[in-house]
Amino acid sequence: MHRLIEEVLKKYQVQLDEKGVRLSKKYERDLPETIVPDVVLSYILDSVLQYGMSAVTRGGDMEFSTKSFRLEKDVSIQQRILKKDKRYVEIELLFKGEEKQGGPVRGTPIFQESLSPMLLRLAGEVVRKNQGIMKLEKDEEQGRRSISLWFPSERREIVNYRPIDPFVN
Repeated sequence: MHRLIEEVLKKYQVQLDEKGVRLSKKYERDLPETIVPDVVLSYILDSVLQYGMSAVTRGGDMEFSTKSFRLEKDVSIQQRILKKDKRYVEIELLFKGEEKQGGPVRGTPIFQESLSPMLLRLAGEVVRKNQGIMKLEKDEEQGRRSISLWFPSERREIVNYRPIDPFVN
């Protein structure tokens, strides 16, 4: 998962540098894999980062963090949709320094304003189809937004079979 995040960040490195965005990362070590295929997860991360890039101001801050966790017994209705195993991986993008809402910037096509939220909605649908949850949170006072992605972690059972040797009785 960390490799996929790094690949997406590398793709946007020039834009991050041009905007002067300070990027930090907090990755949990030995993170379990998710059930989401790499191609799908790359699309989701790309869409979330595109949204973050459009919302963060010049010189703003962005942070990617990952962690694994277990849900406790008292869970909300939305969280009950998740698998019964209760083991999940969270990817979170925090960004500070939100662009002010207003008219389109001179020379920018008007459709780009609505493109970013639409990409995020499509990514949210892909998250839901892959048994995950996307949560958006906004703190107006501090000018911060966060996007949290929760995915069930992959459980692999190891089964050992005795070798079949036709010469052994």
